[in-house]
Amino acid sequence: IKALNAQVAIIFNKIAYQDHQLTLRRMEEEKRHLLWEEEMANQLLENLIPRHIVKQLKVSGEVNAETHNKVTVLFTDIVGFTSFSSSVPPDEVLVLLNDMFSLFDMLVVDLNVFKVETIGDAYMAVAGLDWMEKDLEGRSDAHMMVALAAEMLRAVKGMHPRSNGFKPRVRVGIHTGPLMAGVVGETMPRYHLFGDTVNTASRVESNGVPDRIQMSESTAEELMRERVAVLAENHEASTSQADFSLEARGALEVKGKGNMNMFLVKEFLDKERESRTAYPLRKTSNMGPMFESKLVCSIMQSAIRKLSTDSELANNSARGSGSPFYSTSRFGIEAMDNF
Repeated sequence: IKALNAQVAIIFNKIAYQDHQLTLRRMEEEKRHLLWEEEMANQLLENLIPRHIVKQLKVSGEVNAETHNKVTVLFTDIVGFTSFSSSVPPDEVLVLLNDMFSLFDMLVVDLNVFKVETIGDAYMAVAGLDWMEKDLEGRSDAHMMVALAAEMLRAVKGMHPRSNGFKPRVRVGIHTGPLMAGVVGETMPRYHLFGDTVNTASRVESNGVPDRIQMSESTAEELMRERVAVLAENHEASTSQADFSLEARGALEVKGKGNMNMFLVKEFLDKERESRTAYPLRKTSNMGPMFESKLVCSIMQSAIRKLSTDSELANNSARGSGSPFYSTSRFGIEAMDNF
């Protein structure tokens, strides 16, 4: 009997041990599943709200409003979208928006730009927020937005016509300035941007040209300052090495803003993506890809004089405002006519 009881005890111990191991395995599986679900939830939340905002919400449940002194905002919209959406079933409208905005989303991630939101056929993105990482190549936020806009135009150019023959085309508008950012509301919270900079960027886009990148005067100034700094730091640089050129469109009457000086990107050449360029690039004037504007050229004059101690440049600048604008070969810029 004692031997039988011992065997029974051994059997029960084995069963108990196996049950315990099974319970541990189940708990481990459940733990892994919970961790996976938490990771998916965090990723979904971070797709809607920046990571640092998510941390603030988890810790305190509150989000502090942010002030950003200088950012660059981009808007796009689809040319002829209203007539298209009224002539096809809703599911085709959804497919078009999903196809286009999915392409834009990939470009935004690739170029380290933050997608703010989509409103109907409009796509909004921003660069230069204080918490965002700087470009590894040292390009300015305005430069990154022009790069993004150029890639957007290339992506849309490669999209197939819709069932009714509609060929997607977009307008792009870019503006630089200060704004506020934060999360408003408790139900379906979203990270929003507030301020006149957002409104102005939208106006720049709505007054734009199909298949072109339009920008405000403030964004053009940022690009010019960046170019001058590059030329000052690298004496061997040439304007022909620039990957963009701008042309002044002139002053446009903008609703709620009055007259605004607008600029169009004539061409954008991304050296890494040159082989994928969907349209031929034209050669610019003998100045290379530079800004054809009295305003930005005068900015360049003052910036070069400030950044350079070159005696030849100083002598040339002393010629006075009535003489041609000269610069030295160290900046790779040819003489320009009077402005």
